[in-house]
Amino acid sequence: MTQRKRQKQKPKQKSTILNLDGQVFKNKEARKKKKPSKLKKTLVNQRKNKEFAETAYYDYTPTLDLDLCVLTFLSKLFKIQTKTKITNTKKKKKTRRYVFGIREVYKYASLGKLCVVIIPTNVDNTLEIHKIINDIRKQPNTHLIFSCSRKKLGSIFKKTLRISMIGVFDKSGADLLFARMLMLAKIERKKERLKLLQNNTSQQLKETETETETEKETEKEQVKEKKKDDEKEKNEEK
Repeated sequence: MTQRKRQKQKPKQKSTILNLDGQVFKNKEARKKKKPSKLKKTLVNQRKNKEFAETAYYDYTPTLDLDLCVLTFLSKLFKIQTKTKITNTKKKKKTRRYVFGIREVYKYASLGKLCVVIIPTNVDNTLEIHKIINDIRKQPNTHLIFSCSRKKLGSIFKKTLRISMIGVFDKSGADLLFARMLMLAKIERKKERLKLLQNNTSQQLKETETETETEKETEKEQVKEKKKDDEKEKNEEK
């Protein structure tokens, strides 16, 4: 009975569809279209409605040294990961060093699995990105670094896509570059804080100067009024 059933069962024909380039795909794969996530929808809507934040999301302006350090750090991680993929084909997820995209980076950063999050300086300055960056800042073990452009970060990983965020799981193999990268970012942050303090002090000095000038003017007016009153009293007595 089992042999007859096997003979009767015909092999299932795989329903295929041709792509414009002539490549063959399964119908199921062709039908499946990725739906945009809630985060992507909000980002697109904010971009369309021009709901941009007043202040910039990055707290310092990156230098060429920092950009070069970031690029070398990421390129080294990329080389290490490509080697491990060839050797350990079964353990791909365990050997993964980094993650792309806002949604994925935000997910792993909120779980506290990332040591660094690298964000380029030319991402759309929307309110949602401000919220995401502030949430990542609250994580104690994750460092934030603002450097390079989206196109430059994509070119390191040999991708034509523009990368908006990169999250790093494991920094082993590039520890010295990681330490130098953090040091350079710290120096730039200190410089920005000093600039802000200088600007605030200069504004305060200007405000105090204007206040003193107004006080002097009011005093002069009061003196003039007193003189007028005295003259009037003298005339009345006469």
